[in-house]
Amino acid sequence: MSLFRHVLVVSLFFCAACSNVSAERTVVTERMQHLRVGAGREWTDFAAVPEATTLDLTFDADSNAQPATLRLRQQDVKQTWKVRWNGTELGELQIDENDMVVYFDVPARTLVDGANQLLVQQQGDNSDDVRVGEIWIDDRPVSRLLEEATVGVSVVDSDSR
Repeated sequence: MSLFRHVLVVSLFFCAACSNVSAERTVVTERMQHLRVGAGREWTDFAAVPEATTLDLTFDADSNAQPATLRLRQQDVKQTWKVRWNGTELGELQIDENDMVVYFDVPARTLVDGANQLLVQQQGDNSDDVRVGEIWIDDRPVSRLLEEATVGVSVVDSDSR
């Protein structure tokens, strides 16, 4: 098999694998929200008055028979913030001041048909200003969501040089 055919076969294989991906996403919120625990703001780029001390969102979704993924963006996290879905603890925000996206496994049957509650709440009372938002649910587990990739293939015909 020539190199050209080999590369073409590999390229078609990856394209076929990518075309079978059909995920459902439910947007929880597109907005970043400023949360604060403690009396004073940490930095002048935060508003003097936060929007809330916890992120408590209720929204409609479909139940999940299979594991799913909760994706959210976080900024400036220096304390422990728990993430709970309908009372089930999914984990904690990453203690990291950088702007980053984090993913949480949502066990099967954690979502219910109709109203669901997402709660992000700091543990303790140490001062912390954070931003959390741009949250969505994907109907695939974290492992499948994060294994997606785009493959770029370049074909060069050495005879045309």
